Amino acid sequence: MTPEVIIGIKISIAALTVSIISLFISWRAFERDRSNLKVTAEFHLESGQGTAFKVLLVNRGRRSINIENILLRLKSGKELIPKLDNPRIVLDENELYICWFPIFHYKNEISGPLDIKQVEVYDSHGKKYLFPFSKLRKQIYKEWTPENDWLKKAKQ
Repeated sequence: MTPEVIIGIKISIAALTVSIISLFISWRAFERDRSNLKVTAEFHLESGQGTAFKVLLVNRGRRSINIENILLRLKSGKELIPKLDNPRIVLDENELYICWFPIFHYKNEISGPLDIKQVEVYDSHGKKYLFPFSKLRKQIYKEWTPENDWLKKAKQ
């Protein structure tokens, strides 16, 4: 190979590397520009309101997101909807919203925290965000027992 060909190959490799890096940066900016809701849930055996689930919503995107509905879906398909102070929730970039689901409020609809299948959150565009409770089952099995069941104590 002649030196001109070797220099041409090195320049093309450098150009390819720069274009791949710029493509990655552009894709990252595009993904970050959209609204991106992260949903997580925590189980609290003894919160201020008894046994409860704490649902955390964080908008990780740059655009604000309008939350229309937050609910817990039971294994039977039934929905548990919280009593919200403000039914219209708008989350800006990196903003956090916390929603509590005290099981005591749903004592006629649920027999225990293991009846819950997932958290579902709907935005104003109809997009559904999920958090499956399979991630919480191990913690619930460890902490919640019939002796610690605040729900049954409240019914008695």
